[in-house]
Amino acid sequence: MKKSLFALLSLLMVLGTAQATVLVTGFDGYDNAALIGQDSPQGQTWTYLQNANHPLTVSSGSLPFVAAGEDVTVGFSGGAVYQNTTLYVGMDLTIASGLAADTEGYVGAFSANTEPTALAYGARIYGKTIDASTLNFGISAGFRGGRTYGATAYNLDQSYRIVVAYSFSDAASNNETVTMYVNPTSGDEGEQTIYATYTRTSAIGTYPLVDTVSQFQVFQDVFSGSMEDLVVATTFSEAAAIPEPTAFAWCAGILVVLFVAYRRRR
Repeated sequence: MKKSLFALLSLLMVLGTAQATVLVTGFDGYDNAALIGQDSPQGQTWTYLQNANHPLTVSSGSLPFVAAGEDVTVGFSGGAVYQNTTLYVGMDLTIASGLAADTEGYVGAFSANTEPTALAYGARIYGKTIDASTLNFGISAGFRGGRTYGATAYNLDQSYRIVVAYSFSDAASNNETVTMYVNPTSGDEGEQTIYATYTRTSAIGTYPLVDTVSQFQVFQDVFSGSMEDLVVATTFSEAAAIPEPTAFAWCAGILVVLFVAYRRRR
C-alpha cells in the first residue's frame, strides 16, 4: 500500500507539471568535463560554434567562462524549431570583477543556426560595466543590432537570476521584441518589473530578422564569470525556476490525503 501511494503521488506530480515545455537545461547532472559532446537532459548535444581557446568545462553543476574563449550551441528538445511565438531563457549569471569601466560584452543568445557565419542571432544577453564593482545588464535583437540597458546597477561577483523573453514572428512581419527581468519574485510574468526591453522592426544592413529559432548559444566574449541553472522553455515560470505557491499547496494537499489513507489502511 505504501509503495502504491507514493507511486500515485509521483504520477500526479508529473501530470501536474506536464504543460510547460522545457527545451534546454544545464548544468546540473552534467559530467565535470568539457561541455562540447555532452548531451542536455533533453537529448541534444552541445557542439562547437567558434573559437577553440579556453574550452568551456562544467564544474559541479556550474559553467565557468572566461574572456575570448570557445563558444558553443545546443538544439532544443526533440530538435524543435519555433516560429511566431515567445521563448524564454533563465540563468543564474555571475560576471566577475577586474574589468575596466564601460566594458561591454555578451554571454548568450537564441539563434536560428548552428553556424556563426550565418549571423542569424535572435535575442542576445549583454552586460556593461559601470565601474570596478558594478554593471548594467542589457539585451538586443539580432546581430549588430542596437542594445538597451536597464537603469539599475548590479554588483560584479554576485549571482543574479536573469530571465529573458524573446517574441518573434516570420520575417515578413518585421517584429522581434526582447524583454529582460532580473531576480523575478514569482513565476507570473505579469507580476514582474521589466528591467529592459528592445524591439527591432527591420533588418540591419545585410543582417536579417530572425524568423525561426532552434538553438541556444553560450559565448565567451569579454567577461569572466559563471552560468548556472540554465533553463530554456516555452513559459516564463519554467525559466524563472520559482515554484508557484499553488503548486506547493496542491502537492501538500495530495500528501495529506495519501497520509490519511495510509493511516486508515494500517
